[in-house]
Amino acid sequence: RVIDPQNTRAQMFGGMVYGLSAASFGEITFQGGAVEQQNFPDYDALRMHTMPKVEVALLENQPHMGGAGEPGTPPAAPALANAIFDLTGRRARQLPLMHDFDLFIRGRRPSQQQTGAQTRTPVSFRHHRCFSIR
Repeated sequence: RVIDPQNTRAQMFGGMVYGLSAASFGEITFQGGAVEQQNFPDYDALRMHTMPKVEVALLENQPHMGGAGEPGTPPAAPALANAIFDLTGRRARQLPLMHDFDLFIRGRRPSQQQTGAQTRTPVSFRHHRCFSIR
């Protein structure tokens, strides 16, 4: 039984946002022996207006009570990579995905994105679908 469904959904959604952000843009870089990203303003992440529409469903089929923890985070990167493969026919072989794919996310322009490999495949987050090729 889910004791607090609203907070549990929020926990799953937050974990999913973090996982998709890490898969898309998460990168720690070094220059001169120091980390370049000092805090969240230097570490790109999905924002509310760029997050695709998702639905969180809670399954209440466990006979014993357990915790919600962070189960929304780990499956986000492989789910996103597989969705991109389904759309483009190209497998992601490295993270963050921004290096091999142009992730046109609503609210962001390609010029705002960091440069990566020369052969990036365009992919777009859309409101009612996970992704569509632009």
